[in-house]
Amino acid sequence: MKNNRSILMLFTLFLWGCTSPGASPPVVPNLAPTRIPAWTSYTTQDGLAERHVSAIAVDQNGVVWFGTWGGVSRFDGEYWSTYTTDHGLGANEVRAVAVGPDGTKWFGTDGGGVTRYDETTETWTTYRKAHGLANDRVWDIKVGPDGGMWFATRGGISRLDPTTDCWVTYTTADGLAGNAIWSIAFAPDGTLWAGTDSRGLAHFDGREWEVYTEASTQGGLQSDHVYAVAVANDGIVWAGAWNGGISSFDGETWTPYAGFRGAGDYRTAPNSNNIYCAVVAPDGAVWFGGIYGVSRFDGRAWQTYNTGDGLVEKHGYSIAFAPDGTAWVGTENGVSHALE
Repeated sequence: MKNNRSILMLFTLFLWGCTSPGASPPVVPNLAPTRIPAWTSYTTQDGLAERHVSAIAVDQNGVVWFGTWGGVSRFDGEYWSTYTTDHGLGANEVRAVAVGPDGTKWFGTDGGGVTRYDETTETWTTYRKAHGLANDRVWDIKVGPDGGMWFATRGGISRLDPTTDCWVTYTTADGLAGNAIWSIAFAPDGTLWAGTDSRGLAHFDGREWEVYTEASTQGGLQSDHVYAVAVANDGIVWAGAWNGGISSFDGETWTPYAGFRGAGDYRTAPNSNNIYCAVVAPDGAVWFGGIYGVSRFDGRAWQTYNTGDGLVEKHGYSIAFAPDGTAWVGTENGVSHALE
């Protein structure tokens, strides 16, 4: 275990507010103090299954589950355990992790479908395309408002009712923007948002799909390759794109935020224009992982952390929050935990 601590005094530049599509947010100084966490990092030397941590989830007991390219790792704060195909995992390259309403763990794999693990009975169950899953490459998993499990795949979006094993799948034939889905997120009103590989952002109200693209939003959505989507507690939708930075949508207006380009302090802007993930923290702030670290936005100011601040590696592949509100960040070379 490695400990990295650094204390920084920061000035932030971005003021929260709506702008017209394509316009840059107003830039003013913000002298409010920002939270500077100390980071503790873990690698394969500590017990992590493999160095690429593409997904993280924290269960109700505070146990952390990591999806890596070499299996699943479980960490209870003291001891590490690893699970692979030898135990019942559908495939060892894990791209998504979620905890179901009943405490069961769900693992989306690259090519092996989705696996459900009941820790109480030590039972593994894998679902593949033959069972009703849209595609065996699963990139994101979310729990729906009704307790159903939703899966973003390379062949559409599938929903499973765990109580009945009933499957429903949505594809372009149903109005979905594209079948290759990177990420999904539920809004407070229960509607679903989905980021596609190259067809923009899709919204599903339970009956119909509405599609937003770079063209239809006049550049408000800065790229149609939407890798990450999250919906804040106030209903604002946040989209993180590849080669397109970050955009927010309040239902009427799109606001784009460009990543750090080399001028000024990198800590006061989104970490890059290439975003891997987006997560809403318990305090309402939105966090984004990208190719140059992780960025936190509290509605007024940006705060970015990378290796100089204590992250074990610069690529912010995944982010999750523990019950105590602290952040876990998965990277290309291990995982870091923000201690505050």
